[in-house]
Amino acid sequence: EQSEILDDAILNFKKITGKHPVAFRAGGFGATDITLKLLSQKGINVDCSYMESGKGCNITYESCSLNVENMSEIPMSPVILFSFKGKKIRTLSIDFNWLPLIQIKRIIKKLYFQNAKTIVLLMHSSSMCVRIGKNKFLYRKNHYEKLDSLLNHIKKNGYNIVTVSDLSENGDFFQGKDYKNSTYIETNIFFQYATILFQSLKGAGFKI
Repeated sequence: EQSEILDDAILNFKKITGKHPVAFRAGGFGATDITLKLLSQKGINVDCSYMESGKGCNITYESCSLNVENMSEIPMSPVILFSFKGKKIRTLSIDFNWLPLIQIKRIIKKLYFQNAKTIVLLMHSSSMCVRIGKNKFLYRKNHYEKLDSLLNHIKKNGYNIVTVSDLSENGDFFQGKDYKNSTYIETNIFFQYATILFQSLKGAGFKI
């Protein structure tokens, strides 16, 4: 079933762009070790589906470390929003849509000073829009302004921006033990609950 879904997605991508896809990320990070092997067989050698402690992600750490089937894994940078006695209760990605701008800036700054080799910012095709109900999207100028502010912040602080394609040319970015340097742990209770509130308000639009 996975193979058929991937074949259909690749076909549609090629119809729209005229090119074979370079990289893949499963929606909701819902990929498995088998997904990596299938992607490699279909000529896609970069995956971005590994999300540490992600509920939908069933890719094993070992598969990423071994660079299965010549796949390069570019994992999400985990944001541990809540934890208790070392147990991760809520883990997020650095998602442009689902985190407030001030939080994204704080996370990038902290990871930079943790010497994270790579900091992955997740964006969506809908990142410049807002979802109204189940099937309607509207462009929002403030989303563009959010992105513009973030890019100016990145430029001002001297951070280097690269694309997935750029990273794919440099080999495996899973980083093994160094991957832990790319994990952000939120300890500020204000930002913990401010993020939950932001996401609750954002998610309300999906139910209207």
